Amino acid sequence: VFDHPTPKELADHLRERLVEGQLTSEGHLLSELDRWDAVSEPSTVDEAARRRITGRLRLLLAKWSDTERETERSAAHSELETATAEDIFDLISDEFGKSDELGKS
Repeated sequence: VFDHPTPKELADHLRERLVEGQLTSEGHLLSELDRWDAVSEPSTVDEAARRRITGRLRLLLAKWSDTERETERSAAHSELETATAEDIFDLISDEFGKSDELGKS
């Protein structure tokens, strides 16, 4: 309290410590998914709402999937940037069955 003398500063500090930290933790995200799964029942929701919810879930899944793909692309890009000519010819040979003679000419 002494480090945050005004109510606003104290509230900002508490919000940061209690809420924002939780929102980024994996455990909190998983527990929220578990909670939502436990209380949601698709058969109790009308068709229009079910379509909206399904659309949002698909967008969320695509967002998370795109992050994984982007990470994989970034890693591959980094590997290619530091690859030697021999590394690239080895990759071609391994992936496409080309002869090692390509790198020796």
